[in-house]
Amino acid sequence: MNKIMLISAFGTIIGSTSNLALAASNNLTLSDLSDSLTIGVTQKHTSSNQAKNFAKLSHLKRLSSADASTFSAMAEESSTIQLKCQPTLQTNTAYPLAGASTGGSDCFHFEITNRSKAYAFVLGQNENTDVTLSLVRHNADDTLTFMGTSANNGNLNEMVSALTQPGHYYWLLQYEQADGSEFNFGVITSETIDSFESNDTVAASTQLPDQQNKFSANLDHMLDVDHYAFEAKRGQELLLKLDDLSNSGAFVLEHFESGTWSEVPSKGKSITPTEAGEFHVVRVSPNPNLETIPANQYMLTFGSTVKSVSSININGENNVLRLPYSAMNDPYLTTQAYQKLNISFTLNDSTGHPVPGANAVFRLWRDYYNRTSENDERTFLSSDSEGKINKQLDIGRCSYGDYEVEHIERSLGYVNRWKSNFNIGAWQLVVPTSLGQATGVGGPNVEIVSLGHICKQRLVSSTKS
Repeated sequence: MNKIMLISAFGTIIGSTSNLALAASNNLTLSDLSDSLTIGVTQKHTSSNQAKNFAKLSHLKRLSSADASTFSAMAEESSTIQLKCQPTLQTNTAYPLAGASTGGSDCFHFEITNRSKAYAFVLGQNENTDVTLSLVRHNADDTLTFMGTSANNGNLNEMVSALTQPGHYYWLLQYEQADGSEFNFGVITSETIDSFESNDTVAASTQLPDQQNKFSANLDHMLDVDHYAFEAKRGQELLLKLDDLSNSGAFVLEHFESGTWSEVPSKGKSITPTEAGEFHVVRVSPNPNLETIPANQYMLTFGSTVKSVSSININGENNVLRLPYSAMNDPYLTTQAYQKLNISFTLNDSTGHPVPGANAVFRLWRDYYNRTSENDERTFLSSDSEGKINKQLDIGRCSYGDYEVEHIERSLGYVNRWKSNFNIGAWQLVVPTSLGQATGVGGPNVEIVSLGHICKQRLVSSTKS
């Protein structure tokens, strides 16, 4: 889904601006950001035309993905660009500004020295002040690029977030209404950013692929809000869950439904779409009651739920000389192997379609009569792009087993008597589905599958039949 389609699908929560103020910023005051900012010298409206002329430049362009991909290379070019606006102000500083009038504008310059996430803001407007905020990059080739604009109604806070490479940037402040009263503006930067940025608005949501997605990320600042979108292409049931990897309590997971954001409980939730092709958007935001520590990470599971397992085939080597039921039936050794277990199966969603990216656990017990959660050996498996899992598991060779039986094999006109030495183990296949439920092989009715781990086999006699 492209961004235009996403904007169309969620127009009621995106609004008309090209970069919404972050949800976390709407009720912010300067004191909320005191840990991130110092207070700079008060700036005054200059009543000059530099900002007006700046916005009218013919080579001012909007940010595209192609522009973003070239920023890093451009930042390394030597360039002697002439700044469009003065003065140069500091990052991570809040600047009071007074004297603005309706219809006027200002621009100020700042520099980014390291790749960062930048949050440009306007806070503390009174009821007679309405500022439109734009963040602009001055490229190394002397062109200008709009990184985003925030134009909330009335005196709501304005916020533009963007990934910024080293270089020169400007605040562009345009006064839809102003009475000269003081407000604050500035930019906060953070260098601790994950690979999904920038996804601070619904329009910029990270669009996840058609699979079961499970990944870790972080919030780099109290202003950071991570958005993710998923399309239920077949109307399949979805799984949504956040695991707090640091047990910090610092994350809030919300799902947009029925026109509003709804907090998801810690156990997660199942989502049943009403139709195929339905889009769902979630966001992860900081807990406002706790400090945001960028080193803390969350793990998000969002995508198709596994509802069934098919084409299950778990066997030993093709050349295994099996112990028959007549020789060993308590328990009967359903699976028998010398050293290798060949595991294959397919994971399916609620419509029967394969689910890539989903997980399963293969549990192995060496002792059939001593099966506990402490002595099982677990192998973690993930489905491929076709929803399939194929794994050859090496369980090792055993030198001598606790059990021994004689049994008959009939082959090529001969009756062969064998003595087999073996151990008895067990296995179980567990496939997590939704909210603590699981499917697979082994459960309440038939808990496990028995395994004969064959150590030695000796031919005792062979007679022609």
